[in-house]
Amino acid sequence: MKQFVTPDFVDIDDLVEGVYAGSGDIPTPPPLDQSESNWKVSPYYAAHNSGSHTDARFKFSYTDSQGRNPSCGLSVTFYANFDISDIQISSDFQLDFTPGSRTFTITYKQPNPCFNNGYNGDKDFQITAIVPEFHTEDGRYGAVGSSSDPSNTPYQLSVIDIKEY
Repeated sequence: MKQFVTPDFVDIDDLVEGVYAGSGDIPTPPPLDQSESNWKVSPYYAAHNSGSHTDARFKFSYTDSQGRNPSCGLSVTFYANFDISDIQISSDFQLDFTPGSRTFTITYKQPNPCFNNGYNGDKDFQITAIVPEFHTEDGRYGAVGSSSDPSNTPYQLSVIDIKEY
């Protein structure tokens, strides 16, 4: 007759940095602490377009409390907790994005004059998500959120990096 032996468990929290070992989940990067940045950026969903895509927007503001030269550009890296099929933004902004990824960077370089202290702006863009709820019969993906409350969704955008030029 075989005797039952209790297995040993090893604590590996320091090795996996908070991700459940073997889960296969992609770790979510924490949102950027913007308290030390001259730029403040906040993304949100503005509208849901009949399931085809979501209109998203990010607000940005520039405050230079140290009286330095004005900022002439802004580059923001966003993280989505879902895979992205497509992003559309106007040509005055540069988009760095690979379909199927979860991160993208939007860059804007202000022509003369640069952004001065107290500048506030916002920018719209369209995002098409790859999420099971919005997978259509013809194989296309679409919007996140609902038409009545586009921001009420588990699928969120967060800012993970800001660079100033």
